[in-house]
Amino acid sequence: MHEYPYLLDDPATNDTANSEITALSNTTFLITERDGDFEPNAYKKLYTVDISDATDIGPSATVSGAVYDTSLGLTVGGKSLEALTTKKTTAEATAVLASAEITPVTKSLTLDLGAYLTALNPKGSFYGHDKVEGLALINHGHTLVIANDSDFGIAGVTGDTAPFTLEAKIQPNGTADDGEILTIDLRKLDRPSTTATATLRLR
Repeated sequence: MHEYPYLLDDPATNDTANSEITALSNTTFLITERDGDFEPNAYKKLYTVDISDATDIGPSATVSGAVYDTSLGLTVGGKSLEALTTKKTTAEATAVLASAEITPVTKSLTLDLGAYLTALNPKGSFYGHDKVEGLALINHGHTLVIANDSDFGIAGVTGDTAPFTLEAKIQPNGTADDGEILTIDLRKLDRPSTTATATLRLR
């Protein structure tokens, strides 16, 4: 088993986490990095990651002075890598790892999904979901398929004492959050995109 360090893009500022990963090859992966906000202007980005030159921090790690702990993972000076890098900017975390001779995976931005969706609809009404979690590539890697986690349309419960009632999870377009799949042709990302509404009247 191998493990490789991945650094989020300034998570303390962006309040982000990873929610999905899909393999592109033996060494490259497509990863989502997102916040928990609805559109518009939410942080939803897709990065292509390469582990080729990253340091293995798994059980077989050979990092000088580091010890692998079955509970904490690789430790340096008795501290986990998470403890060493928490609340630091990406640049600061990179420097901390470098001082321990640890190199994180390289990553490059493939798609700023949040900006893309906001450009399509500045009100956040087009695929404005807060949790982008499913990710796949089809059609020889030309088509990106994205799915969301709707939490069954439930935001939580109301009140602090019983009887409790469920609170609906409402999207920016005013409808209850639901499962939805979005497909994007990556070959057409540089072309202008618009949204339109068609009304059907059935007789």
